[in-house]
Amino acid sequence: MSPTDLPKDETPLERSDDHDCPGDDHTQDTLLERIDRAATKFRADIDAALDGFQEPSQRSVKVYMRIYERIRRGESLNSFATAKGTYYQARGAFIYGCCMELQDVARSFDVGLAANDYQQVLEVSRQGKSLLADLKTVPPDRFRQRCRENDYFGDFRQLAGDAPTSKPNGKRRGLTSLPKDWRSDVVAAAAKARSAYLLPIAVLMASACRPVEVEKGLNVRVDGDGAVVCRIKGAKCDPGKSGQEWREVVVKDDGSLEVKVLKQAIEQARLEGRLDANGALEIRVRSAKGLGAAVSRYGEGVSTPSHRVSAYSARHQGASDLKGAGASYEERATVLGHLVDRTCQMYGNAASGSGKRRLTARAARPVKTTRSDPVSLKRRKPKPK
Repeated sequence: MSPTDLPKDETPLERSDDHDCPGDDHTQDTLLERIDRAATKFRADIDAALDGFQEPSQRSVKVYMRIYERIRRGESLNSFATAKGTYYQARGAFIYGCCMELQDVARSFDVGLAANDYQQVLEVSRQGKSLLADLKTVPPDRFRQRCRENDYFGDFRQLAGDAPTSKPNGKRRGLTSLPKDWRSDVVAAAAKARSAYLLPIAVLMASACRPVEVEKGLNVRVDGDGAVVCRIKGAKCDPGKSGQEWREVVVKDDGSLEVKVLKQAIEQARLEGRLDANGALEIRVRSAKGLGAAVSRYGEGVSTPSHRVSAYSARHQGASDLKGAGASYEERATVLGHLVDRTCQMYGNAASGSGKRRLTARAARPVKTTRSDPVSLKRRKPKPK
């Protein structure tokens, strides 16, 4: 098809370069010259968009393509922003999908020009311009460096073209909106599904430990008072500086389902001779991420618009229970596995607590009091105006 066969209002590239040329030049240039100029600029735009693009691993490609298909079906990047990591993953998938399509556009565009198939050139150029416009809605990497991570739910997502949600899914935000016995409800959902993660979820809900600590392996046993004792190897631990090398969290038997499940598992292991010399049962998972995904899946029934249940929800709920029961900073830090008591202030809130105290603990080292040290006080003092 020749360029003169196209409708007057559908010249190749839809006259995308007309605004760059003075009006007098249009009267002198032939249609083919304008096509050539517009094609050169369009191809340069594609090359600039693909500059530095690298093919990710095959594993990442499979994940990216699933996410990209969801975005193309109408989901926005904002729907993936329940956490910073998932948003960046969706952002990477969006960029990868657009760049792969742009590579196909570039090949088809070159073939169309070589064959003088201007109808194909026109259709491909429209697709390419749409993809280039889509890529402009995603900030390049240098914007990520300019934006503070703490402003992620605000400024950064606005740069990406997505309005922030009115109630972002902070880890302790919205705990008061969850049902009173939501932890037992999650365990019940896992038990109903006969999940292999039943015991790890139960110990997570009972002891307020980290998912990665279950991946490292922890031991549970029943003491003389009927309480469940969880011996936990600390994570995020730098001996003598941060974190506890180990701690023992004692979970009082308050009739909750998670404690009942653990005690039944310990008794079954005793009958089968699977307990260690201390009468403890080891609980371990292969992947902390897999455990987190299982908690989110079985927690869908109790999640609310204000709080989507995750593995760390149990940790914040345990801290909330301690705050609501009037536990000291040192006691809360010991349960959570912190070496300094300042860190535990970021977990939970008294309003979300049950008012009952079922967690006590002892740890490898005494907790350091930092609430009154000069550095801590300096951080808390407002800057003079």
